[in-house]
Amino acid sequence: MAAICVPEWLPAEGAGFRGTRTAAAPSSGEAAVPPSQPDGGVTVVTAHGEIDIATADALRARLVAALSRHGHVAVDLAEVTFIDCGGLRALTGAHHVAARTGRRLTLRTPSPPVTRLLALTRLDRELAVEPETGSTTPAQ
Repeated sequence: MAAICVPEWLPAEGAGFRGTRTAAAPSSGEAAVPPSQPDGGVTVVTAHGEIDIATADALRARLVAALSRHGHVAVDLAEVTFIDCGGLRALTGAHHVAARTGRRLTLRTPSPPVTRLLALTRLDRELAVEPETGSTTPAQ
């Protein structure tokens, strides 16, 4: 499969994004969002590391860019080590964009920190969460 590159998500240098711009593992305190890849008709955006106030806007921009080109985008959260309210804002913002434009956003395999925060905020009931690849639970 060829990677689908959506370069518009890249912020200007020094714009507050502490993450890497490749699929390489981030160093401590960084979040990375590599280019998305197609997966059986679903475009997958993988996030790993920390999604916090410093990195959330870059993730949201990346998801919105992918949603502008693809009908179904899944964000793989399996390797996310930390997420705060800024990260939740990015995910819900992208979810609202998908809903307004008739597209679909799925949260795929959220890590334990993500699962915990989604449950505490009850967003696991509002967002489509796919615990394991291939078993989507639709939002209600």
